[in-house]
Amino acid sequence: MKTKLTVLVAALALVAFTLPSLAATGSAKPAAAPSAHAAKTAVGELATIDAAAKSLSVKVKGKTDSFTLAPNATITMNGKPAQISDLKVGEKVEVTYTVQGTSMVASNVTVLGHA
Repeated sequence: MKTKLTVLVAALALVAFTLPSLAATGSAKPAAAPSAHAAKTAVGELATIDAAAKSLSVKVKGKTDSFTLAPNATITMNGKPAQISDLKVGEKVEVTYTVQGTSMVASNVTVLGHA
């Protein structure tokens, strides 16, 4: 009986001293800092479209944001692939983009309907 009690106390002591160090170095990774290249979205009304320059501007909450289309950018209209020439000023769009330097580069433009 005395041996069982000694083993139990030893096991509890081991757990008590080990848990705090495991908690401090656990497998949880620290939160990553927000990246300048993290994808963002903007929803608004198409204000301008320049097919030759592959750029567009969107009125978002009272201001106009300008976007350049990435070389591999996708445009979706009615659930189907579209071209920049299919876009029309006044349509409501969702633009997925990243900030690269001082430019906002769109990777996806989805037409949501008319604003």
